[in-house]
Parts: sequence; structure tokens; C-alpha cells
Amino acid sequence: MNQQTPNEPSLGVAQVKPDSQPQINQPQASQPQTFILAAQQLLHALAQSSDEDYRHALLKRIVRKLGENGYPRFIKLMMVVAQSQDERAKRLLADTLAISLKKMDVPSGELTSWGASSLGIDGAAMSASTLAGGLSYAAPRRLFAPIEYLCVWFGQGSQRRRLSAAAFQEALTLLLKLLNTSSSAATLYQHKLETEAKSELEGAFTRATRERLVLIADQWRQAVKPEQIADLAAQF
Repeated sequence: MNQQTPNEPSLGVAQVKPDSQPQINQPQASQPQTFILAAQQLLHALAQSSDEDYRHALLKRIVRKLGENGYPRFIKLMMVVAQSQDERAKRLLADTLAISLKKMDVPSGELTSWGASSLGIDGAAMSASTLAGGLSYAAPRRLFAPIEYLCVWFGQGSQRRRLSAAAFQEALTLLLKLLNTSSSAATLYQHKLETEAKSELEGAFTRATRERLVLIADQWRQAVKPEQIADLAAQF
């Protein structure tokens, strides 16, 4: 498996000043300041309203503004929040994700489906290819929620360079920790993974990815530590 670490993109969102809202307390020095400020802005906006539709729409709007190739930045935002020492901030975001899970409309990112790799475009961006007989083929794409996105990015061929094992483990560990701050989010996401692993949606997941999703859901339901789940999933 080619396990290159992709370049970390800049976020390109507005910066905000700290305020009395839930905050990213004592961030790790390794976190780019742009991501810290963007995460602060996100938490501030979420805290402005208890309306579930508003908070759900806000997450969807952020992903949409980041653009077709910007979903990893949204995952990075969640990772930054997950590393905060502010439990209220983490729970605020996790509870908002629970709202999206209840609506069955989790903010998602786009990756080419695994079937594209069989046509020789594994790991490369492709808009269209000319096949025998003059037919034009565009690599099919699917939308994936955060954990599924990481599993596909790590374990399947897509338009992105394959995610390294270390990056996969770090991201999955932090997402699980974040979701665990909301019992509703954790329970709903476990069910989502189990359901999607059984899905017959053509081209979405390879067999190995389905089994990885089941493993994550099963270990998560058994209250295994996020670090251990991520380690098992990376070695699967």
C-alpha cells in the first residue's frame, strides 16, 4: 500500500478574536494558528443558537464553502476542537453532529469510488477518459461522512494521494474522542457505520473497507479506547 502523507492545505477562512463563547483552550503548538482561529469561529457561531436546524445548516454551509476539494479541512477543524481542553466546546460540536446524524444528513466530502482504480486511475485526479469505441468515462464519485471518508481515503483508490497510516490513526482517534463527548452522537454514528457497511450501494466501499467500518463500530460500541480502535483499523 502506498502510504504517502498528503500536504496539509491552508484553510482560507476568516479569523476571529477570542470571546466568552466555548473556546479552544491551550492549543497544541503544532496546530496552525489559522485552524485554531477557524475552529474558534465555528464554535462561536454554533453557540449563538440552540436551534437544531440552524446548527445543522451551519456545518453544511461550512463544508460547501470549503469547496469540492476542501473536506479534509473540515476534518482538520474537528480534530483541532477534539484536542481542546474545553469539554463544553467539544460537546457543542459533537451534539451538533448528532443533530446531523438524526437527520441522516451528515456534512460529507467527495471521493472517487473504488471502482475507478480498476480503470487505471488509482490515486490520480481524472475528469474524463476516452475508452475504446470513442466512449467518454468520468470517474464516479461518492459522498462520505468523516469516518467513512478517512477509511476510503486510507484504504481505497481515489483522486487523492492515499492517506498514511499515521495520519489515518491520528485523525480517527481524534474524531472518535470528539464524538464520545456526546452519547447520542456516538450511538448514532456506530449505527450508521454498521448500516453503511451492509449497504449495497455499488462502488462505495471495497470489501476491506466494509470490514474496517464494522470493526470500528464494533470496537467503539464495546467502549474500546479510541487510540486502540484506530490502531486496529490501520492494521486491518
